[in-house]
Amino acid sequence: LLAVFCINTFLWPALHVGTRNFRLDLYSVPIQQTARYALYHKDEVTEEEYEILNKVFDYEQLAANYDPEIIDPVKNLLQNDEQGLTYLTILNKEYIRVWIQQGLKHPATYIQSFLNGCYGYFYPDRKEYKEGLGWYISWQIYDTSKFETNFVENRGDLRQALEKLAYDLRQLPGIGILYSCGIYTWFTLAVTLILCIMKKWKAAILSIPLLVNILVCMVSP
Repeated sequence: LLAVFCINTFLWPALHVGTRNFRLDLYSVPIQQTARYALYHKDEVTEEEYEILNKVFDYEQLAANYDPEIIDPVKNLLQNDEQGLTYLTILNKEYIRVWIQQGLKHPATYIQSFLNGCYGYFYPDRKEYKEGLGWYISWQIYDTSKFETNFVENRGDLRQALEKLAYDLRQLPGIGILYSCGIYTWFTLAVTLILCIMKKWKAAILSIPLLVNILVCMVSP
């Protein structure tokens, strides 16, 4: 924690390295809930709510872009002002008020939105979302005008073989289960429970960072 704090607070600014607005990730759960509300209860949105939400998002596209398992399609609809500041930051209090109002009307919709976004962390047979493992092809997401990646041309077959091996191992009984997030969640919960039953409190304390990690994943984008 200390290392990450020092890097983000002192090292990156000193090297003039730009960073993302990480505060947006704190709104991952509310944003998804707002999008699900727009999908299932659009007729109940009041004029006042619409006025605020339409400034924060491209609201007319919100329901169509809602993906239950990932926030990116909805986050891409967030709108900025002329200075580049997101309206979610500018209208923070107004948005939170609308979010609470709608949540009180349909709490089940909010609960379903949350569970859809994190259930994979509890299902050992749930495979990786979207691009899968993507170990050797993830470089394609970068903007080549800002981030240049070169490959040794005569090693293409080797790279493809390594990637195929990774995916083949994913299909093997026993080994394949170790690729899944869910198995580690249940291992962590089981170990913590056993330590508590055995009253090994000092050892159980060491599970706290692991449990916090799971909770952070559950509310992540």
